[in-house]
Amino acid sequence: MLRGPLLWSCVVASVILLLFVLIPLSSLLGQRPVQSISEALSDGQVTSALLLSLETAILTALVCLILGTPLAYLLARAEFTGK
Repeated sequence: MLRGPLLWSCVVASVILLLFVLIPLSSLLGQRPVQSISEALSDGQVTSALLLSLETAILTALVCLILGTPLAYLLARAEFTGK
């Protein structure tokens, strides 16, 4: 369990990362009215781009799960040269 300075450094880093994502997102959403965003989402090219992004994110997560889990197990349990 984290305690002391390590805990606070993790909290500060988490807050910075959260702000790094939320500030641009809120700025983007604040510049456009909600109706404009819904119109953009109904555009075929926008929908296609969003679906492509979703598909690649899911595929990447599955590849990381399939390859990363056995590799993590191997690194945690086995002894070998170069570990």
